Amino acid sequence: MKTVAVRSSARTGVFCGGARYPGQVRTLLLIAHGSRQATANQEVQALAERLNAEGVAERVEACFLELAEPDLCVASAALVRAGAHEIRVLPLFLNQGRHVGRDLPALVEVARRQFPEVRFSLLPHVGAAEGYAALVRDCADEEPIVS
Repeated sequence: MKTVAVRSSARTGVFCGGARYPGQVRTLLLIAHGSRQATANQEVQALAERLNAEGVAERVEACFLELAEPDLCVASAALVRAGAHEIRVLPLFLNQGRHVGRDLPALVEVARRQFPEVRFSLLPHVGAAEGYAALVRDCADEEPIVS
C-alpha cells in the first residue's frame, strides 16, 4: 500500500502529497469508529473543532462509522446542504482492517451516488500517514498517566 503524506496550511488549504485540491467549499470529514462512551466521541468532535480553528480546510466535521451520530450519510447530507462541493473523508483508524478496507469505501460510494454533484475522496487512514511513526515516537516520550 502506498502511503501519502497529508499536510495542511491555514493559508493554502488541504494538500495530499503536495497536490492542491481546488473546490468551491472544501470540507474534511473525519470518520472514527464511534463508541458507546460519549467522552470518546467528544474527543473526535473536539479534534474537528481544533482543526477548524487551525484552518485545515474551509470546514472540518466529524462523523462515526457506528455506535454514535452522525454517521457518514447524515454528515455528508448536512455538508451538502451547507454548500460543500468537495468532501474529503479521513478515516481516524490506525490500521487497515475490515472497516478501512471494505466498509468505508462502500459508504463513500453510497454517498457519491446520493450526491453525484459532490466530489468525494477517501483519504488513506491515519495509521498509513508518513508521519505516523514520528507521532508514535513523540507519544512514547510523554509523561505516563499511570506509573
